[in-house]
Amino acid sequence: MPAHSALTGTNLHEPKGVAGEAQGKVYVSDGSNSGSWEYLPTGWALYHDDGGTQVFTATAAKLTVDGVGTDSISTYLPREIRGSDELWDVATSDVTPITLGDLYNVQLILPVSAKTTSPKALIVVFDVGSTGAVSEAILTKTEEIANVTTSDTLVIDFLVRTTANFVTNGGQIFLSTDVGTLTVNNPSVLISRAHGEQ
Repeated sequence: MPAHSALTGTNLHEPKGVAGEAQGKVYVSDGSNSGSWEYLPTGWALYHDDGGTQVFTATAAKLTVDGVGTDSISTYLPREIRGSDELWDVATSDVTPITLGDLYNVQLILPVSAKTTSPKALIVVFDVGSTGAVSEAILTKTEEIANVTTSDTLVIDFLVRTTANFVTNGGQIFLSTDVGTLTVNNPSVLISRAHGEQ
């Protein structure tokens, strides 16, 4: 009879405990000769605004997305919060991370409906402070918009790491122009968990 370590092909069996686990779980070693069955920590959701236009000026203003637009979808959230929580708080328009150490990709989808005084840049600030204004920015990104027209949709991507204050306060997104105004209509935010701390 061959040693268990020498078995191949159809002689191999499923991992121990697989019969009692839910679909989609994988076995994760704990580094101490054991492990547990867990869902992969990734997932995403799209939140679409149905509140109309938002005008951004040279003074930073918070992006709001009410999440009731027809394109909103939460079907593919990370399994550990699916059906019980969200990655976006529709009441406060904050990104709501799951746990410290996570990494999130945030995509802003901004349909442009008007521009005045020829703004050349849109400044995006991701803030994890406890106020409704920029107080603890962990990311600032400048997007070129000189050639953007009122028939365009701006798509802006960035990665954010989850700090302690991000967990406590959520993440706010502030937008401003260099000059003039930029008006967007029913924006969306797509949030995907790129890495989940385990």
